Amino acid sequence: AFSPPPVEGDPDLIKTLGEYYRIHTQSMLVISGAQQGLDLTAKVFATRISQAILFEDPTYPGAISLFRAKHFVPLKKDGPDLKRLTAKLSGRIKLFYTMPSVHNPTGISYSTEKKEAIAKLARRYSFYIIEDDYLSEFKENIGPRFVDIIPERTIYIKSLSQTTVSGIRLGFMSVPENLYDKFLYAKFSSDIASTGLLQKFLNVFMGNGDYEKYIESTKKRIAIRKKYLADIVNSYPNLCIPFSQSGYSLWICSRKPVTIPYPPWTPGEHFSFSPKFTKYFRISFMHIDDLRFKQGLLYINDLFNRFYK
Repeated sequence: AFSPPPVEGDPDLIKTLGEYYRIHTQSMLVISGAQQGLDLTAKVFATRISQAILFEDPTYPGAISLFRAKHFVPLKKDGPDLKRLTAKLSGRIKLFYTMPSVHNPTGISYSTEKKEAIAKLARRYSFYIIEDDYLSEFKENIGPRFVDIIPERTIYIKSLSQTTVSGIRLGFMSVPENLYDKFLYAKFSSDIASTGLLQKFLNVFMGNGDYEKYIESTKKRIAIRKKYLADIVNSYPNLCIPFSQSGYSLWICSRKPVTIPYPPWTPGEHFSFSPKFTKYFRISFMHIDDLRFKQGLLYINDLFNRFYK
């Protein structure tokens, strides 16, 4: 159990992950969370990467800081604005970072039509899609993923810390076969291998069905907590939830300036450089026990009552 695993990951866990997530395992690596997957991508595509990568707007702050983001395309309810996306593509764009299934922070998911259109653009303009699978387990009928539609152009990254508990710093990535050796070397030069003991634990946890049971019970908790929080938000006319959302948080629009000092949420400007998102904020409602959640609801409602009524 304490022997060092292969650089690419424990073979039994890789087999289990491939079966559960329906992904070919020939070019899969176990990684220390999704953030390491992004870091390895930055190392593989190191040359002028900030000029070569395109982002959704808004997007995950960890990716903004890591890649030193400069190029963005606005999102609609079903994915990016395709006209704006096409206009951004050029010979220097080599990567498109996306969270198509339960996007962070908005909670939207791409339509199949948008995914297929983006896949065609990837083939035409020869760029790779970084598919950050944030929380697809908690969205029904997500349809085919980029890794299903265009695997030869998709760097698929999956965090298992988000779907279980944050202390399990594990995830995996599946990369195009022509890039596998580069990612394997980058992984070895980063930390040699991810923790072997936790890999063996996770393999047992997933293999005996406990992971699936945990996902199903978490779906119920998400639905209950989201309803409680949404009911509070919807009771204030200056606040709105702009569209249907999935995941662990709510992306909320404020019709009044957000001026609360030290707010118990993440302001919109953390996810975008665009001024329009200063009117938005994200409230996360998972990763706490039931008592703290109930206390949090009371606190949030009190703040809204004082600042937004």
